[in-house]
Amino acid sequence: MSAQAFTLASPAGLCNINVRHTFKPVDCAAFKVWWAGMTRQRRQLGMKLLTDQQHRLAIAIDHGQFLVIDRDSEVDPDAYNERAQHDGVAGWTGGVAVFCNSNWTVSTPLVVTLVDEHLTPELASFDHVAIAGLSCPSGELRIFSPEETGVNERGLLVPPGNYGLMICGDGFGTGDEYGDNGRDAYTLTLWPCDSLPAARVLKRGTRGA
Repeated sequence: MSAQAFTLASPAGLCNINVRHTFKPVDCAAFKVWWAGMTRQRRQLGMKLLTDQQHRLAIAIDHGQFLVIDRDSEVDPDAYNERAQHDGVAGWTGGVAVFCNSNWTVSTPLVVTLVDEHLTPELASFDHVAIAGLSCPSGELRIFSPEETGVNERGLLVPPGNYGLMICGDGFGTGDEYGDNGRDAYTLTLWPCDSLPAARVLKRGTRGA
């Protein structure tokens, strides 16, 4: 299984967040010990250690979705129901499926950010906003579309534990006549939590060309 592995944060990067909507500065103390050990581990593996907290990716969308799951989790088909697709997110203990405005794309912008607590989004800045949660006991999240399974899974190293997840999408309604190749873009914000938030919509976007 191929994965492009990189860290999601570093002690230095955690203190400086530059995102579309304003987040409070993050306290780095809780992460310093974990990142010191992770730095040694990444060097031993011969992998490049990226040292900022926010990562900008370009992902492909197929079947109108992409997934964010723990490395060792399996997709729960029971989570795929009509309500989940209407809400834009299907959640299970080990991951989430994000349902997108476009059905198929070659390159869709995705920004992933790790913060230390739940933050309130500026709803006016996005077309669609939803909340969910996932458990990541392996310490590695995988991001991929269904057809990238086992082929092009992007790996994100995070401290093992439970995470809340805020999914923000904009650029809705820009697809072609088939609902493909839209200019929709997504932001995922993760924060550590004790119990997983239930999936819910904060702002519902309108799908359409």
